[in-house]
Amino acid sequence: MTPLILTRPEDRARAFVAGLPASLREALRPVFAPLWWMEAVGGDVPDFDVALFTSVNGVRFGPDGLGRTAYCVGAATADAARARGWQALVMGPDVDAMTTDLVAAAPEGRLAHLSGAASRGALAETLRAAGLNAARHVCYRQVALPMADDVRDLLRTEVTLVPLFSPDGVAHFASEIGRAPRAHLALISPAAAQNLPPNAFASVGIAVAPNAAAMGAALQKLHRALQSG
Repeated sequence: MTPLILTRPEDRARAFVAGLPASLREALRPVFAPLWWMEAVGGDVPDFDVALFTSVNGVRFGPDGLGRTAYCVGAATADAARARGWQALVMGPDVDAMTTDLVAAAPEGRLAHLSGAASRGALAETLRAAGLNAARHVCYRQVALPMADDVRDLLRTEVTLVPLFSPDGVAHFASEIGRAPRAHLALISPAAAQNLPPNAFASVGIAVAPNAAAMGAALQKLHRALQSG
């Protein structure tokens, strides 16, 4: 069985594995090797009318919905928001699409982007420039962890598959391992690929959309290439 190196926090990693096609799960050996954990950032969120969630972690560390409206990037984020009491609507598969759709819809009221400290882009700033009443409120931060020695050895000595879900995650992974010529990487987006050093890994696949299903498909494609090669 091919080792599948999972660098997300373990709860998210296990959920990702559970969502993979059964045939792929049976061919892989999950290795849980978190390279970061999430912690809440203290402080109350100022009053607002509509929440903007660009990740599941924003939902996790944000306030309860209490029936309020939330616009979300992707179905998984919207599902998490509904579980916390939000009237959640999917607004595009990524932040760029969300921004475009929100500017076009021009929702009224105070919009709050509930995000992490390292959130990329400038969602609230862009919306304000378009005339919307938007602000960003940091609810959590990502704390980097070192790579375990046994995982480092595994990456350097065996053929492995590694899904990486963010540009920051790719950068941290690359800084910890340096080179792993037998590792095959599935990345969430072209932006994430920009954080890889050249020729450091056996192959790199990029998901066709920034979601778990597309990441699973990218992993399956890499695995099939290994089997046929």
